[in-house]
Amino acid sequence: MNNHLLKNNIKEQILKRIRGKEVRMKPKLLFVLKTALGALAIVLFFAFAVFVLSFIMFKVRATGIWYAPGFGFRGMQLFLTRFPWHLLVFVLIAVAILELLAKKFSWVYKRPLVYSIAGILLFVAVAGFAVSRTTAHPQLFRVVQEGKMPIMGPFYHGRVMQPPANLHIGEISAISGNGFFVKNEKGEILEVIVSPQTVLPKGEEMREGDLIMIMGERKDSFISAFGVRKIEKDRDSFFPQFNKRRGPNRLPANMMK
Repeated sequence: MNNHLLKNNIKEQILKRIRGKEVRMKPKLLFVLKTALGALAIVLFFAFAVFVLSFIMFKVRATGIWYAPGFGFRGMQLFLTRFPWHLLVFVLIAVAILELLAKKFSWVYKRPLVYSIAGILLFVAVAGFAVSRTTAHPQLFRVVQEGKMPIMGPFYHGRVMQPPANLHIGEISAISGNGFFVKNEKGEILEVIVSPQTVLPKGEEMREGDLIMIMGERKDSFISAFGVRKIEKDRDSFFPQFNKRRGPNRLPANMMK
């Protein structure tokens, strides 16, 4: 009985507010438009998060810092200091905005906050990894270097994609008695000095024409190698600038030993 009276009371209050024009019916078109704009915003922020995350994955490999942790504590320190954390912050901000936008949909707001955020992070991470394995970023990098897409310059500009000071990427030109010679992206011939303390790849033989990454201090045209890693398998995906020079590399006569 009490429930019946309560329902009637609520009904009367709602009708009274409608008659007093305190409550207005919103057009269905407005609801559809807001839903469509919300869905579009979700798609755009999701695409932005995926693009930036996949670019981070491309950048850390194209600049060589991805391989640095393989050289121990010194390499891990370099990785942590040169990782593009500011770009990762943009991804996290986009994820937070996606969470706020998605909360307007019942299939999200009915779930705990931790689950919804974890789900969004998972989708962004999987999609970002998938995009990073395509040729999208190498192609965009090549186009920007050719000056055809200046709007993407802040992402793919040459200085942004340069390895850190103590990381050097080059193609082996010749093997010498105490190391080898490499030709870098600028066409410079550098002599890599290998010592017993140098961290070398296990079970891999260095050959002329191989693309490698060297961690070590450079003085003039000499690099004292702390570590060396072969990155030939990543040439096409992350170092397309070296493809145009594939083939035998000859040393200048004054550098032959």
